[in-house]
Amino acid sequence: MARRGDGIYLRGKTWYLDFVHEGNRHAVRLGKGINRTVAGEIARVKRGEILKGAAGIGGPKRKDLAFDKAAEEFLKWTEANKRRRTTRTYRQCIGRLKGAFTGRRLGQVSPFDVERYKRARIDAGVTVMVNRELACLRALYNRCAEWGLYEGPTPPPT
Repeated sequence: MARRGDGIYLRGKTWYLDFVHEGNRHAVRLGKGINRTVAGEIARVKRGEILKGAAGIGGPKRKDLAFDKAAEEFLKWTEANKRRRTTRTYRQCIGRLKGAFTGRRLGQVSPFDVERYKRARIDAGVTVMVNRELACLRALYNRCAEWGLYEGPTPPPT
């Protein structure tokens, strides 16, 4: 079905708002038996509410942990749940990652920062260990999200 630029459409006798913001699709029922002008006004209000919630205005604060604290918790978990050699490798990887990401929160690490880190390590002559460090970073993010300590996207290592 073709849609106009404002993201509202009529299905049967009911108007809907449908738009994508930061990769999340929002589809909201606006009302039944109203004309397009009224549906447009309601859509502006609904879109504003959704965008305010996405921006964190008036909504619950997203959980975001400091990188150092997250690394500490992750290493405690690896000591209890992984083999000794895996724990040693993770400890080495976290030590390298701390050099680049200390003092930041997990939400402040962007994909560009990860790419910059990767490029610096490759320029330093490291090849195989870079991939292990990025896998360790990904595991740290996923584990923190699983524990409920972090809410947000994992920066994808490219």
